[in-house]
Amino acid sequence: MTEYRLLRRTNGAGGLVECSCGRGPSTQPIFARRLTGVAGAEVARLVESQRTLRGARLVPVIDIGVDPEDTPWLITEGLEGESLRWVMTSLGAAKSFIKPHEGLAIIQRVAELMEPLHQRNLVHGDICPSTIFVGTRGEVSLLDAGIAATLGAHADLGPYRSESGSLAPEQLIGPATAATDVFRLGLVLYELSIGRPLFSGLSPAHVCHTVNGWMGLPRDKVKHVPEPWLSLLVTMLSVDPRTRPSMEEVSAVLSQAASTNGWKMGDSEIAELFVRSSRGRAPYFTDASPGTLLQLTSSMPAPSRPPSGTFERTVTPTGNPPVPSARAMTPPPGAVLARVTTRKMTREALEAVRLEDVAPTEPRPPETADFRVGSQLLERGAITAAQLQQARETSARFRIALTASLQRMGVDEDALVEVQAELTNTPSVTSKRMAEVEPGLDALSLIPAELSRRAQVVPLGLKGGTQLLVAMLEPLDTEAVSALKTALGGKGLVVFRAGPRALNAARMRLYGELPALEQATSPATAAAPELATRTIEALFKLQGARGFHAQALVNTAAALAAALDVDARGVEAVRLIAQALATAGLARNRNAWDVPRLVELQELIGFATDAEPYAEALHDFPAKLPPDPQTQAIVIAFSFAAQAGEPRPAGSRLGGALNGFKTRTQLPPELLEALMKALQ
Repeated sequence: MTEYRLLRRTNGAGGLVECSCGRGPSTQPIFARRLTGVAGAEVARLVESQRTLRGARLVPVIDIGVDPEDTPWLITEGLEGESLRWVMTSLGAAKSFIKPHEGLAIIQRVAELMEPLHQRNLVHGDICPSTIFVGTRGEVSLLDAGIAATLGAHADLGPYRSESGSLAPEQLIGPATAATDVFRLGLVLYELSIGRPLFSGLSPAHVCHTVNGWMGLPRDKVKHVPEPWLSLLVTMLSVDPRTRPSMEEVSAVLSQAASTNGWKMGDSEIAELFVRSSRGRAPYFTDASPGTLLQLTSSMPAPSRPPSGTFERTVTPTGNPPVPSARAMTPPPGAVLARVTTRKMTREALEAVRLEDVAPTEPRPPETADFRVGSQLLERGAITAAQLQQARETSARFRIALTASLQRMGVDEDALVEVQAELTNTPSVTSKRMAEVEPGLDALSLIPAELSRRAQVVPLGLKGGTQLLVAMLEPLDTEAVSALKTALGGKGLVVFRAGPRALNAARMRLYGELPALEQATSPATAAAPELATRTIEALFKLQGARGFHAQALVNTAAALAAALDVDARGVEAVRLIAQALATAGLARNRNAWDVPRLVELQELIGFATDAEPYAEALHDFPAKLPPDPQTQAIVIAFSFAAQAGEPRPAGSRLGGALNGFKTRTQLPPELLEALMKALQ
């Protein structure tokens, strides 16, 4: 059993529930953290994590044990200083602030501290102002290494999560990674640059909701931040972990920035910052009182020599860890700066930068089939590296499949279908074959037009009278395949993969030539949609200026659908849905583009109508971009009108409205081009 003397509570050095300063058996200074509510198995995991971290350049853990009441305690080396959060709070109370070069110096030190951990495939898991420790002599250290990653890897917002506003989006669904550490350090850089946290709310649940909807940092939100750390900040806070820079690159960019601006970022500058923030503060380890006795039964094994290849911990004459200096293995700042600032390096140049450091790096996350589609297209020369990067960023930002993003960019459909078919082991059919297919009346009668539209399927023909050959957008869609098998009864089914454009063209050609199978049986019923459209247009005219805007909005949505290659029937459906939504807005004495929420919409036009999914998609935009062109047409047209204050701005107002809409929504270029075409 080991005895420790606890002198007093700290000012929050570290982010855990309770932290006290004290003395160890040899009177060495310590910090003691009480881990309330931790089970025995979690203590064992924590001990194992600390054994793994031993030798890294972090504040070392001296002991992990339980007191007589079976409450776990974590004992770390005691350093004289405070957390960065305490420094920021103290300066704010004194109406002072952290100078830019002081903040960048702290960020650079943290990045340098994290490099060796990431090279050994280890993460901190809880980087935030509460776990960044600023010493009295200007040293910067990291506290609580491995605690959050071990005891609270998921975002449970428990006591082992230092700050609820310092979460990365991926922590809401999984454990921390090296990219998570980069994102969390980016949050610290944002707060130092802007003066307030990026994520805040009335409760942890509200903060989680904000983090879950994070789509990336728009440049105009931090446009006053100068380069190069403007680009660095945007990339560190990217929603896609794969696009974030490494800690080594972060350190190199900040070193280059300091050199270019002639800023001093040494120990003395950080020590001066601490002096400004700590006026009237009492040192931790000068208390002469005996303190409170803490007896622990240790769970930590006896320290041993770190394994080969790990970092030995060295100590200066003052007893504090040395500040890590720039390492020779750091890539040339110019090359790294080019990557972080432009993100347009060639594959060869990027690989060269990656290979300049031969140390083992963090393993890439497992690639999904959707992710491998882009890599395969790149290898075959069907797309460029820049196109693939743009598609991946669009996919991550709007939470749509990578294949959908590539399709909207106009990638060769046959090449995309061929790659998907190979990766999923499904047969495919080319667009040329789809344009020539003549399945016959028997095959067409087995799949009604409504089923063809709903399941994204087109019959190719009957084989032997017992098997129906069909082309589908996604042969692995079990729900659609099940609906087909139910409709076919006892007949067999052979499914081929085809592209969306080829399917839409074939469906329009085949079912458009068979009015008995697709269209209504009576002329009066066939004319109903056109009559409804003209009736609503007449009602719009009675509404004066608001009705004029409503009609212009409907026309814009229909024109945008046509620009997105939606077939004639789809364009007509978009027109009808847009009229219904615009009418709902006018019925509430609002503008046509002010579509009411779902409950109000249901009160106006009834429940379970075709307009409901469009209204929901409209209210989810721009956080989520719908994948199908018809919904995109309505969502973009209505959102643009709401942003501009009118559906079709004229003259110089059009350019300003388009620029503002692009900045707010980060709309992919191909969709923005279609919108411009629809507004002409």
